[in-house]
Amino acid sequence: MIEYSVLGYFGASGLYIVLSVLLLTSWRGRLQGALLLTAVLLSVLWAAGNGYSLSIELLYRYQLLALEATKNIFLCLFLLRLLDISTTGDAEHSDGNVDNSHDTNPEPNTDSIQRLKPTVVAIGVTVVVLSMFPSLRSTDDGV
Repeated sequence: MIEYSVLGYFGASGLYIVLSVLLLTSWRGRLQGALLLTAVLLSVLWAAGNGYSLSIELLYRYQLLALEATKNIFLCLFLLRLLDISTTGDAEHSDGNVDNSHDTNPEPNTDSIQRLKPTVVAIGVTVVVLSMFPSLRSTDDGV
């Protein structure tokens, strides 16, 4: 059964590499592109790490959990950035200028999205730290 999972993880890693090449060739220098590209590159490492770990039958559980949590942080930041753009209608260009020429609502309420960003980052950092240092977690089994 391990052979199928190893094949699946390495296959996923290969497809993530193809996706990252496509993103690199079409990236226009915007923040959301950088966040997505970072998440995809972390996905390459995550899938390859899981495949390698299973192929040698040695599980690097905490390192892979930290890598997965970091990948998920970047995916959440990417999605929050997309929400921010969709609510304000602003698109940041590579030169730092903001294009809001198609803005129909000049004063949208984006306070709730702005307040979510630090929370997502704080939760993600906490998960990464707890994944990397298992001694920080509670070892009480409820007994």
